[in-house]
Amino acid sequence: MLPLTNIFARIRLLALILLMSGCSLMSNNPAQPMSQMTDELAEPEEVALEGSAAIQNERLARLYQQYSEWRGVKYKMGGMSKQGVDCSGFVRLTFADLFSLKLPRDTILQARGGVEIDKGDLRSGDLVFFRINKRTQHVGIYLEESRFVHASTSRGVMISSMTQPYWQKRYWKSVRHEILS
Repeated sequence: MLPLTNIFARIRLLALILLMSGCSLMSNNPAQPMSQMTDELAEPEEVALEGSAAIQNERLARLYQQYSEWRGVKYKMGGMSKQGVDCSGFVRLTFADLFSLKLPRDTILQARGGVEIDKGDLRSGDLVFFRINKRTQHVGIYLEESRFVHASTSRGVMISSMTQPYWQKRYWKSVRHEILS
């Protein structure tokens, strides 16, 4: 993957080459399809993928920053501040702060929004849901490598791994919201 500055330099170079040689390419061989003339110069799919990776990296960095600001804030049912926060409150506040997206306040409504995705397709910022018991659900925000940030009832805002037996056994579903598509 190229650094973002290399991508922009590459795009500028491509634009300059096309601008300077556009007329000569067309006049030298009018029978040659334009796609063949630019195949070596333009790699739009690669650039799009690199852009997507840059977006993912930025999103992940912002989520880790949010975690560092909230780390250890105690759990408080119905809480919506650094004096105490519950899982859905933390998710709602994080999405409002980082993505300017207003999510519902409660876990069930958060689970109904967005698009359900496979566990294997998780990206940074996706919501992960767990069924703790018949009446209790839990939500966290996926980071990377099976880790998610959430407000734990026992330890407050923390990072846990979905591979831990407790979370593996209780995993319910994953949802992606429009800002993350």
